[in-house]
Formats: sequence, structure tokens, C-alpha cells
Amino acid sequence: MKSIDHLRAELRAHLLSYGRSPSAAAATHVVHCLERLVLHPDFHADLGERCICKQILTFWRLLAEPGPVQCAAWHE
Repeated sequence: MKSIDHLRAELRAHLLSYGRSPSAAAATHVVHCLERLVLHPDFHADLGERCICKQILTFWRLLAEPGPVQCAAWHE
């Protein structure tokens, strides 16, 4: 099992990669890394932080879906 520090570094790399070249595939890498991070036995977060993690995962899962992302707030 990878260390939590290794997973954080991997997440940073995936986020930078997505920033350079946004794609559903790059977002999928972020999702997988986030999932491994929050399931890691050394990951400790209170209920509020876990709620934020769930919201962040929901956002990245949306970006990982193929095709254009639709969000009403972006069109206001």
C-alpha cells in the first residue's frame, strides 16, 4: 500500500496534469487518486472534512464523465 504522502504527491501531479490538459481521462485519474486517499487507513478527517471530500469527489466524477460538462451556474 502506498503511503498517504505518496498519494498526496500523486494527487498533486494529477491535478497539475488536468490543469495543463483537461480531459475526462485526466479527471478519472484524479478521482481514483482521491478515492485511494480517503480510504487510506492513515487518512484522518472529522465529519465536516469527510463531507467536503465527498463533495470534491462528486465534482471530479462529473468532470470524469465523457462529453461536455453542463452546469447551470456556469451559464448565468
